Amino acid sequence: MNNFIVSFISLILCSYNFANGVNSAQVEFIGICESTPLIETSLAFEIGDNLGEVSIRVLEKYNIDYQGNARGINTAFDTPFGDESLVILSDIEMKAYGWCFSINGQVPEVFADQITLSDGDKISWYFAFAHYKDGEWIAQCSPSWKNPLKKWCSK
Repeated sequence: MNNFIVSFISLILCSYNFANGVNSAQVEFIGICESTPLIETSLAFEIGDNLGEVSIRVLEKYNIDYQGNARGINTAFDTPFGDESLVILSDIEMKAYGWCFSINGQVPEVFADQITLSDGDKISWYFAFAHYKDGEWIAQCSPSWKNPLKKWCSK
């Protein structure tokens, strides 16, 4: 009998959420030096909300200083940006650091505000770099924590 009641209540709650357009997404932010998330949470959203809007809500919910908008994040968690985010390796090689995101394990080729969320999506923001060498971009959105720079990650 108890299982029936729990199942019935769950069905009512799911029906309520579906009827009212309420869904949830998992959102995490991974910083510069380690793969451990700085924030990992679940956030409710309405049908039609985009990845960027929901991500900004998470930062604001946790009172994280950031610069950016629903289109993309320039800096959060005191990460370098602008000239400070460029690492010049030689006359023909550099790395440009910034925030990238994936959704359900895929890195899309669009801005965050162009992705409409679905219930159960997993959003992962992570600090990463694009690698430029010999006149070509040879990598993009490579997580910085896999090869942390001493100037940002010395303890």
